[in-house]
Amino acid sequence: MSGLDLDRPNQIPHAFLTLVGARSCPGVPLCGIAELLDTLVRLAGREIEVEQANKGLTNTYSIGGTTARAIQFLFGTGLKSGAFSNLKLLIEADPRSVLKLITLHEHGALGDPAAPPPNSLNNLPLESASQWAISWTNYAGVHERATPPTGADPLDTFSAALNPTDPATASRQFWPTIAEYGLGYNLLVLQKVRGGQFAALKALFGLAWAPAWDAAAAAGLLYVIDLRVFESLTPDTANQRFTPATVTLLVQDPVTKELRAVAVRVTAQGGTQVQVYVESSPAWLYGLQAARTSVTVYGIWLGHVYHWHIVTAAMFLAAGETLPDGSGGTPVHPIRQLLDPQSQYLAAFDEVLLLLWSYVAPPTSVATGWDFLRLMSHFATGRGYFMDDPKATLDRHGITEADFSAQSPWDRYPIVRTFLAVWDATAAYVAAFVDHTYTPAHPPAADAALQAWVNAAADPSVGNVPGLPAGVGTNDELKPLLTSLIYRVTMHGAARLLSTANPGLTFVANYPPCLQNLTVPDPGTPLTQATLFEYLPRTGTIGGMVKFYYTFSFSRPYEPFVPEYGLDANLFFPGGADEPRNAALIAYRRVVQDLIDQLSPVSPPNQSQRYQWPRSIET
Repeated sequence: MSGLDLDRPNQIPHAFLTLVGARSCPGVPLCGIAELLDTLVRLAGREIEVEQANKGLTNTYSIGGTTARAIQFLFGTGLKSGAFSNLKLLIEADPRSVLKLITLHEHGALGDPAAPPPNSLNNLPLESASQWAISWTNYAGVHERATPPTGADPLDTFSAALNPTDPATASRQFWPTIAEYGLGYNLLVLQKVRGGQFAALKALFGLAWAPAWDAAAAAGLLYVIDLRVFESLTPDTANQRFTPATVTLLVQDPVTKELRAVAVRVTAQGGTQVQVYVESSPAWLYGLQAARTSVTVYGIWLGHVYHWHIVTAAMFLAAGETLPDGSGGTPVHPIRQLLDPQSQYLAAFDEVLLLLWSYVAPPTSVATGWDFLRLMSHFATGRGYFMDDPKATLDRHGITEADFSAQSPWDRYPIVRTFLAVWDATAAYVAAFVDHTYTPAHPPAADAALQAWVNAAADPSVGNVPGLPAGVGTNDELKPLLTSLIYRVTMHGAARLLSTANPGLTFVANYPPCLQNLTVPDPGTPLTQATLFEYLPRTGTIGGMVKFYYTFSFSRPYEPFVPEYGLDANLFFPGGADEPRNAALIAYRRVVQDLIDQLSPVSPPNQSQRYQWPRSIET
């Protein structure tokens, strides 16, 4: 990258992405050194912020013949720390050498991570279902709320899904875990089986296909979660981490609207090791856990990072290249006034993720930054920008409110209710902005900088974002573009709420980041709970997920979406609270504030979570 200006953003060249097999990946920004150093300092501070939650892992467990506290099993001899500070020192010593870590693959920063040293405590399979509570901290009331003395007990509910002698319960509990706890993972993965998809699935499942599924499909009650995308992934053999590619069939009860998993097809890299599991299979719970694993990996890298980080950063990159920022005597572009307050930190965090992959990334089988970029590229191929908007996704997948409402709207798919609430609030905010900013006398078509932004975002050498319009001429054409972008940033904030990860995600058997045996067993293999747990994440891998989740739940946002000094503080546009765009911003904040109160009514006890939802994508 000879000649790169280190004081302004740039990006990994598209030619280089093509060279490493990631040509369809949206543009990946590289930050100026000052911004990167600032982010490293902030992330080092977060290591300190989460210490209390880590030290709250004080419950005692007996695993592998050793009795110790949870923190010892999860983190071994101690938490790995100091990586952010060490990288900061390296950058300060020689900024250009750090940029080469990304572009030239030097120093192993994006290479295969070294296998962890043997550790008798953090390389153990768990031995009972209740031990999956090992990652529930006693800090901020997490463990107490997850194991209440009376009423519904999540520990009992989650543990019941891990009992090989009760496959029916495991089948019933598969879908509610996704529908209720998939908010931070953007899990709009369910599809109603329709049209030509039915014949293709029937052929895919072959002799395992049951006649009852024909009737379910005819009645509009057959659904699928198709995650064969992971046949492109290479297992991480160094760490024994494997992401199965799965296709899961679910049948809906027409009265209760409940979905029940009925079959899982599992394959490995390249479509090898094909096995099909049904509820009568002795290894049925392996099939369900394989499906949960692929759902988790989808949620981490595709649902969350691709949709909310990668596409968004590429759009911001193009905006920075084309929309005037007010410097040099040129007035700041109004779309910069809209975007800038919510565009902080994202590019720098994504860059740190690439630089410190084995430290920052959760413990999936995506072992290097290059694997990650190739997965982003594979997923992006053929995807239009607007395809991933929530309403477009639901429509494409045949998911309707009527089909998922029993007692109240969307109560059988509650995360959708939240997605749509944020989408509608974002659309109202953007509409007010656009209609006040652009008039019939000055339409978007006359805004040369706007047109340049959209073109740069689509240009392979800049944003490389697929599916953008060739131009934006009217208000009605601009509104969907901005709504999609602002929605991605705002919706990402829900991932930081305490209730998003706890207790559903931190009970890691619900959302395994990988399997730790690279072999797909025959469906006829009898599984005890002990043999099932041999396939599931081991103590150190669970610890990696704890560190990942706790960074979201137990560190403060740099800047909250809801201002701490009132909804009318820190307005984005000149003119005060009565200015139409600021009035719309205040209304937007009020919707998010009300959502936070609904999602996290008491967490921690007597302390609001209103200021835990960040304004920008920080982590």
